[in-house]
Amino acid sequence: MRCRWAAVAVAGLLVGACSNAGPPGTGRAETQGVTSTEIRVGSLTAATGPLGNQYAPISDGVEAYIDMINDAGGVAGRRIKLAAKLDDATSPSRDIAQARALNEQDKVFAVVGVATPVFPGAKYLGANNVPTFGWTVNPEWSGPASLFGEDGSFVDFTGAGPLLPYLAKKVGASKVGTLAYNVAQSQDCATGQANSFRKYGLDYPFQDTSLPFGTTDINADIQRMKQSGVQFMATCMDATGNVLMSRGIRQNGLNITQYWPNGYDQQTLDQFPDLMEGVYLESSFTPFEAASTSPGMEQFLSEMHRRFPRTPISEVVLAGWINAHLFVDGLKAVGRDLTRSKLIAAINNIHDFTADGIWPKQSPIDWAYSHTRLTPYPDCAAFIQVQHGRFVPVFGTPGDPFVCIDHNVTVLPS
Repeated sequence: MRCRWAAVAVAGLLVGACSNAGPPGTGRAETQGVTSTEIRVGSLTAATGPLGNQYAPISDGVEAYIDMINDAGGVAGRRIKLAAKLDDATSPSRDIAQARALNEQDKVFAVVGVATPVFPGAKYLGANNVPTFGWTVNPEWSGPASLFGEDGSFVDFTGAGPLLPYLAKKVGASKVGTLAYNVAQSQDCATGQANSFRKYGLDYPFQDTSLPFGTTDINADIQRMKQSGVQFMATCMDATGNVLMSRGIRQNGLNITQYWPNGYDQQTLDQFPDLMEGVYLESSFTPFEAASTSPGMEQFLSEMHRRFPRTPISEVVLAGWINAHLFVDGLKAVGRDLTRSKLIAAINNIHDFTADGIWPKQSPIDWAYSHTRLTPYPDCAAFIQVQHGRFVPVFGTPGDPFVCIDHNVTVLPS
């Protein structure tokens, strides 16, 4: 998966905690939350905290898909109910406590819709065999067989990949650089970028991974960029840091192409249209602007506009929709005799999940691989550039917005 930087600075600055858990797959817990007519699920988000309410909308995506399924009669005679929406307030200890509360107090069958920059509760949920679905911006998703991210659960921030070097070469850059915060996950992202650039022979004269989260002054870095002759800058920062870099580049008249690992968000673009002009972004899912190429994306947009017209369309909302989609696919595969273990086994036997074309058909999610390692499929991404204040997919072909490159390729395509 790509190196997403979703407020990981906060995760790096906070201290996690541990939790004891009982044996999984035993007793009443296997059918907890399931009645003859209903399946109870819950969600866990950072609805409050230092980064504001950018995570809670995942629940709207979950609910939109669940409501659509319920309107069509549910699954095997049962309706799905989002019975509890808990907030971890971006606190590690509270995240663990709320994960426990969903399982032990709210008695949900599964947790569908996790979005938070801190997720130590993953250890508890995994140890207790609770089917859990969420937005994979945390390393804790990797490993447990009961944890399912929207684009697979394996997280590798430091591994080398071909897509970012492809973009740099595609825009004509030979000298590249990286800017990151001084926290572990951001620095790991920078390591991954450096490994990728160097693997494919790009000159890498600039890197700074020492910026404190929340910094307001990067003038020294801007001068170093100028002196290094760097032509392409990638970051491992949030939108605030990306905007700060863009402002410095423009104020100093530097001709540097920018890549942001996040920012594919209409609200961010509405706020900073001038500073985002020309910026490249990357989407591992079908871009919203290319919805006509994907039945699943068309359905997502239609149902969200109908059921949650006030919720801005974003990646985290889409993650909730995909989480619910995978959950329901698992329920349908199990049928009426539903248990946690059967659901987990059924999903882990899905080898070609694309959420009806939201993910590229060239690189489906194979749950035989996607907990612990890369799949054997190529790396795929849809590249997007801000042009005249709009997100525009680039480098794809008519009917297919994705660029797909074998992960182990030695020579990049032109």
